[in-house]
Amino acid sequence: MLAVPDGLPRPEQFRVLRTPLPQPGEGEVLVRNRYFLVFPGLRPVVGGGVEDAPFPGAQPGDPLFRMAVGEVVVAASDAEGPRVGEPVSHRLGRREYAVVPVGACTPLGDTLPDPVAHLSQGPMAYAVLTRGAELRGGETVFVSGGAGAVGLLRTARARNRPHGRLLRHR
Repeated sequence: MLAVPDGLPRPEQFRVLRTPLPQPGEGEVLVRNRYFLVFPGLRPVVGGGVEDAPFPGAQPGDPLFRMAVGEVVVAASDAEGPRVGEPVSHRLGRREYAVVPVGACTPLGDTLPDPVAHLSQGPMAYAVLTRGAELRGGETVFVSGGAGAVGLLRTARARNRPHGRLLRHR
């Protein structure tokens, strides 16, 4: 971003910068990003932020932060963290390569059918079923609003549990 936009951002207010490939340090991985989340909340962020917002403001010259999905290209030097080739998500945002602390990477696994789904509300749906509700095989799940994006992801996750039953509100 070259300047704080007056109104909606325009393409001429942004610039792609070429920088040397970053090198990860101890406890970090290098991720080549493939997909980024773009959300309406970026507009006030680009203007310097919103008071008491749970995310920082962006000033001219800052990369746009938010959720990104990529692949690990250099693993951490110790035995911890994701391996080369493993898909991960992180919150460092719009940049082709990012050095990410191992603890800030979330391995994606194969829970969702497409890596891009991790940029939607899918992770929340997954967390609610597996961590919040602690869904176990054989249990019945009721999904209200099952035709919406989050409902469809919850439904898909519930169906993948062994011997689970699904009650779906239509």
